[in-house]
Amino acid sequence: MQEVTKKICEEFKWNLYPREPIVRTKGELPAFESRPLIGLFVPPATQPRTEQISGKSSLLELKPPPDAPPQDSDEVWIAEFAVENPAQERYFANKTTWWKLPKKKHVARLFVGGSFCRVANDYFISAQVSGRQEGIALNTPELKALFTRLVLPPGDPEWAQKLEPSLRSNPLNTFYIRSSDKGMYVRGVLGLFESLRKAAYVFEHDFWRGVIESLSSPIASDHTRNKVRNNLERLGWENINSPSAIELLLDEVVDAAGRIQRLRRNIRKGREIFEIRDDDANRAEPPDEKHILELARANLRPMLSQMTARKLFLHGAEIQCSHCLASLWYHVDDLRSVVTCRGCRTEINLPAEIPWSYALNELVVSAVRDHGVAPVIRTAFRLFEGSRECFCFLPGIEIRDYNAKPECQICELDLVWIRDGEFGMAEVKHTPKKFAVGEKLRMILNTALPDRYLLVSTSGSNEQMEEIQKSIQSQVDSKISVAAWSPHEFAHSSHPGWDTFIHSVFP
Repeated sequence: MQEVTKKICEEFKWNLYPREPIVRTKGELPAFESRPLIGLFVPPATQPRTEQISGKSSLLELKPPPDAPPQDSDEVWIAEFAVENPAQERYFANKTTWWKLPKKKHVARLFVGGSFCRVANDYFISAQVSGRQEGIALNTPELKALFTRLVLPPGDPEWAQKLEPSLRSNPLNTFYIRSSDKGMYVRGVLGLFESLRKAAYVFEHDFWRGVIESLSSPIASDHTRNKVRNNLERLGWENINSPSAIELLLDEVVDAAGRIQRLRRNIRKGREIFEIRDDDANRAEPPDEKHILELARANLRPMLSQMTARKLFLHGAEIQCSHCLASLWYHVDDLRSVVTCRGCRTEINLPAEIPWSYALNELVVSAVRDHGVAPVIRTAFRLFEGSRECFCFLPGIEIRDYNAKPECQICELDLVWIRDGEFGMAEVKHTPKKFAVGEKLRMILNTALPDRYLLVSTSGSNEQMEEIQKSIQSQVDSKISVAAWSPHEFAHSSHPGWDTFIHSVFP
């Protein structure tokens, strides 16, 4: 019966049997085929005049409907296009990923450039086709080109401005976007994983996120904090505006930074990291320490193997030099029977039965410590959770003016996204006090008019974020919906798990 059930689920058209989703790489499409959509219980007279076309060619041959004007006529008819994006990650494993575009000016022209077109109410592309037209060129733009059109929309032509005085020239015509340092680090971290869902699991999991943050950020001891506090109290805040006091404060901060505990870059399995999951929820008595360690090791080993396979953690060993007593970590590829100390350059015989040690990838260390990529990835995943058919994003973009002398940065956006027709921008900060909308950012927001401007803070309270949200809402165009996420939004994760896939009841 199990084999029969499995066979039925595999062949069932809704694809209810859970399995790995099929994600094609860019440019990898099936062979060309054209097939009409025919229902079994619908009379032929009321059948929708729709065809599905797939193939590598971007030139689509159009068959006009029976009531369309003759081919030699100048009359026009409307064709609607739903474009699949096979390279896009899907939240539901059995859902088709369609481009659902925001209803913004000139966005549809990136897909259909040779015809008058727009984004219709269903967020698909609606194009005008003449009777003399036998086909249409359909293109799929790069994400950078798409978000450039959304963030920096082109202005109306001069002839239109002369006919309609209310139209104005675009003040952003000398601006362009490029990836910021944060954006490159986010893409670097995401590149270690197959998907956003896999990467988000690591940063949503309390244990793994804690390990990564502890290995990425140095910790100031209580002794150092108390010493700095006493010195600042002795300095006196009433004299802080004097040049000498500022120099003393600077020296104190630099001196305190030098005394911060050295960052530990590696961990040993079985001593410092455990992931505990007790499947027996009805246990009458709490498990003893031995049972906890067994559960921890049983769950840790396969998950740690997944992390090392993706180069998030690097496999190696820590060896102490007998000459200079320096303890240095060596990658497994560098381990030999005789290794050279990187400090005093003395040859060291590899000890017998040396314990394995795992170091965090330096890319992840810099990304988490210096650029704060963890909340950006967690924000992107939560937006991805709310998607149904379309989700794409660009992390960390900076807007620059090439006409300035010298060229300068106008502002930076931590995240821009499209989700089922919604266009949004997000700012991610460590504290609510850093949220501000300057004149240039306000100009970009009021020109681009995103559907949502999201403010995300990893600290602070709901009351503080609500106050910031109301303040910024009053400063931007009323068409923009300003939303705020406080740390409360990240207190609990709804991530389905490392190897879990979600299937929709309505594919």
